[in-house]
Amino acid sequence: MYHIHGLFIVIDRHPDSITSLCSVKENDETLTSEEKALLIELENIVGQMFFNYRGDQMAYPLKYDTAVNGIETTAKCMVMKVENTSDEILSARYVVGANHIRIYKALYNVVQNLKERHGLNVPGFPGHFRS
Repeated sequence: MYHIHGLFIVIDRHPDSITSLCSVKENDETLTSEEKALLIELENIVGQMFFNYRGDQMAYPLKYDTAVNGIETTAKCMVMKVENTSDEILSARYVVGANHIRIYKALYNVVQNLKERHGLNVPGFPGHFRS
């Protein structure tokens, strides 16, 4: 479940377990607000499909690249926001052991592929991103 409030999306993935939100930055133009909103919605669907070794559904944290006080760093969050920069959103990934899944780039490419090959009518998504 999600609710759109202007450019802010509240995603009710696991409200009791969300302990951190992502940082917010300004002035980026790679992804539109609509593209960000769709990617966040799609990631929320994928994010609900994680299960632990006992078979319990769980929220899986995202790691993403950001800059704090001008210093590049890696941060963790449970839910990306439309206000995050495109670079932060596109760098967001699930880290599973030594493996990384760049979920937002993958979802972007899926949507772009559906537009290109199957006529999906979604604004934006002009080309593919590389990992």
